Amino acid sequence: MFISSQMMAVEAPTNHTEIDELFHRWESVLPEPGAYEDNGLCSGTKCPNHPVHSAGFLTISIANRVPVRKDSDLLALVKWAKHSDACIRAIAIGAIVKRIGFDRDECVIGMEDPECEVYHHIMVALAQYLRLGKTDYDDSLFKGMFVSLGPDDANAFASGKWEEEAPLDYKWRERLKFDGTSLLMEYLTNFKGQWLSDSQIIYKVETTETTTDQQLLITVSQQISPSKKVSFLIWPVSKEVMWFKPSNKFGTWKKFRRAE
Repeated sequence: MFISSQMMAVEAPTNHTEIDELFHRWESVLPEPGAYEDNGLCSGTKCPNHPVHSAGFLTISIANRVPVRKDSDLLALVKWAKHSDACIRAIAIGAIVKRIGFDRDECVIGMEDPECEVYHHIMVALAQYLRLGKTDYDDSLFKGMFVSLGPDDANAFASGKWEEEAPLDYKWRERLKFDGTSLLMEYLTNFKGQWLSDSQIIYKVETTETTTDQQLLITVSQQISPSKKVSFLIWPVSKEVMWFKPSNKFGTWKKFRRAE
């Protein structure tokens, strides 16, 4: 476990019966969309349990019915945001987003997936919101969710080999190897179903630090031109998954899964 224990474990309110009872009821049956409410497929992909509930209906219409009256009520929602049913998770995420003021322009279809970078961003924002509001919670609330990291934690997590998670029909993908002092980026080409190395770049790691969003910012230089510096962001979201991108404004997040 690489999450730093920086959160206070003072006694916190634990009676969230109304919220839990509501979600237990929704586990059995979700409300049906009204005539003027958003309809369509579930968030992300079609859900076999709730085929007529759209992302908007789940994360806004139903989520608005969750009685979050004080910040400590958010503690109850973390459990439901980890539920096995994607629609239950979507409702909990929607209620969290509304309470903490997370920018809805940042929300995407499929954000209820625990491996999605937006899901993780919401959890990081929630942990920060609770800390700033001095709402006490036990360290175990966000266990395994990487909402609090130091540079050493992030370095230890990111060390090893990683492969970009891309659809089978993609022609290119990336492979990374990081050891804290160097970063190897290898570009692979799909040739008749096999991923073959096309080219690679080896960078020397100059500095590492963690951002306010709990990302690992690494500044590197190429061995052939050490004066030229570039930066990358690594964002741990689970023990086996991280997101990676160049830190410039044109960089886009790519999902990587641990290769060993």
